[in-house]
Amino acid sequence: MLGFSSFCFWVHRLRARWRGRSLPARPSRRPRPSSSPMLEPLETRLNPSDLFGRLTSLVAARYLSTSSIVLTDTIGQVEGAGDASPHVAQVLGDLHGLQGNLDHLFNDLSDQVTNSKQLRGDLRNVVHQAGHLMGELRHGGDVPVAVEGTDTSLSLQAILNDVRFAIQSLATGRPLSKLPSIEVVFMLEAGLPGVSPP
Repeated sequence: MLGFSSFCFWVHRLRARWRGRSLPARPSRRPRPSSSPMLEPLETRLNPSDLFGRLTSLVAARYLSTSSIVLTDTIGQVEGAGDASPHVAQVLGDLHGLQGNLDHLFNDLSDQVTNSKQLRGDLRNVVHQAGHLMGELRHGGDVPVAVEGTDTSLSLQAILNDVRFAIQSLATGRPLSKLPSIEVVFMLEAGLPGVSPP
């Protein structure tokens, strides 16, 4: 499982990015002790039984951080397009709400909230909001998300589907070791500015 201090560093980097601050260099790892510590079984470390342990694992940290970066970049691209139509304004409001729900999950993890019911509720809120927004896009029309430096654009509905898949995967009991890599989950979004799956 990813050490909690390491997970907090991930959260700190994300929040610094959101606020436009420069990011500190990652602290160097402490020297390993000369004696070999007792290790948890590999399966336990890859697939912790409690939800808090699952969400602070390395796999989950990558899923969560990349989902947040994708949302941040998507919002920036949609806002930058300058479309002031009521439909796009509504979509932007819902995107900010979705990012706020994900931020709430980060806050709970940063505060070491270990209550599985509360964390599951956080995950459910993100998945529900993403699904609700996808429904709005099906009803009112998809919104293109420009890819900088190209003449192409991405489907916002497809981006949301990938984010929803990532968060929903963490909410299920599927072993983390069986989840697809970040590069596979967010293959479509690789062209967005700032998106570089760990």
